[in-house]
Amino acid sequence: MKRRGLVVIMTACAVLLIAALVGCGGAANSPTTSGPSATTATTAGATSTSASVATSTSAGAAAGNTDVLGKYKVDMNAWVDKYDADLTEKVAVLGTIMDPMNATEDQIKGTKDFARLAAEAASSLKDIQPPADLASAHQAYAGGLNTMITGLQQYAKAMEEKSASGLADAMASMSVSGQIDQAETTLEQALGFKLSSD
Repeated sequence: MKRRGLVVIMTACAVLLIAALVGCGGAANSPTTSGPSATTATTAGATSTSASVATSTSAGAAAGNTDVLGKYKVDMNAWVDKYDADLTEKVAVLGTIMDPMNATEDQIKGTKDFARLAAEAASSLKDIQPPADLASAHQAYAGGLNTMITGLQQYAKAMEEKSASGLADAMASMSVSGQIDQAETTLEQALGFKLSSD
């Protein structure tokens, strides 16, 4: 299964966290849905079926939403495909950092390069227009990625400066995985494919 942009960034943060804890002595597209899924509820003898698709008050609005969702799916898949290989390649250097207080120039440069590419990927999300019902999840996803990337940039700077407090601050700023997980789940259910590997 292909690795996806988010999981690469989250893996990078996890690798850095482990390296910080150890080194400083404590200081992909697989379908998640194949289309609308129907659910049936029985209440006091009455049975009703509803589709887990965004509902609209008019047929025209529903058709318009479908067009927007279809374009969003294409755009998000293209976004993932554009950055996947490069992010996966550049994240490898982070796995070599065993002691961030004694990181090599190549490790620091590699971290900066990875953060730069990840920032470009996250920034390009603003050019993708989600349907209205996914706007808040899309914004939370992009915002969470940007927060993690800022932490990666701070981490690289702290390694360069050999600053234990800087490393700790950077790690604290990268702890937004809950926000991203919730947004990612919402987006994946609507898109019908995964944004990251499990």
